[in-house]
Amino acid sequence: MPIVSKKQGPRKYQEFTLPSQGYPYNGTIPGGKIKVHAFNFEVEETLGAKGDGQEKLNKIIPMICDLPEGFTVGKLLAADQFFIFLAARSMSFGETYNLSSTCPACGNIEKTDFALPHGLPINTMQPDFDGIVKLTLPESQDDIEIKFLTVADLKEVSTMAKAMNLDPTDKENPQAYRYTLASHIVSVNGGTDFNLQEAVEYLSSLDGRDPHVFKDTIDKNQPGVASLIDMQCPECGEQYQMQFKMTQKFFRP
Repeated sequence: MPIVSKKQGPRKYQEFTLPSQGYPYNGTIPGGKIKVHAFNFEVEETLGAKGDGQEKLNKIIPMICDLPEGFTVGKLLAADQFFIFLAARSMSFGETYNLSSTCPACGNIEKTDFALPHGLPINTMQPDFDGIVKLTLPESQDDIEIKFLTVADLKEVSTMAKAMNLDPTDKENPQAYRYTLASHIVSVNGGTDFNLQEAVEYLSSLDGRDPHVFKDTIDKNQPGVASLIDMQCPECGEQYQMQFKMTQKFFRP
């Protein structure tokens, strides 16, 4: 005889607005509004299984949100994917998430509670954003168009970088992270006929202020939850930045 739970009715959800506001999805996610569900038993099993973290996240997303019919996870902006995961985590274990940071000046350890996801700095795109950011580099005077990366873009970057034994998500390894940065490039001086390796070589050729301006433009315009959080030490007043990291406790109540 089937077990009858006291919890009846359809699975509960909460509606969230994605940081992208839905600009990349051609109206399939109007206004970027999406229904998000709490983790279920299948999600918990997937989180606990061995395997690549990004691949597990790709598998989990359809379990925790209502994607339009025929919409694949690869089409999601990576920033939107991460936001959905944070939203589902808050519904599952509560909004509060505690992080510790160490002041680089005096060594004071500060514990801070953040409310997920909206208690973190979030860059939200304007509804009329067309998906392209244009910039002119100050030294070379090159005109560049950049885009923001989808889950499919990250998979392509990861495949190429791992073939060279590099981790493209490692910001502390400039050679590896350059693959991720290069994948943002849509055109240079109107030209689009280049592959990822050629885009990496182009970035490597930049000097003077150009590398900083390129990276800074991406950081300032990137939609989604900020990976760096501004902090001020209560002991000495030092201002510094803390990196938002998902430790093992992130996946527990």
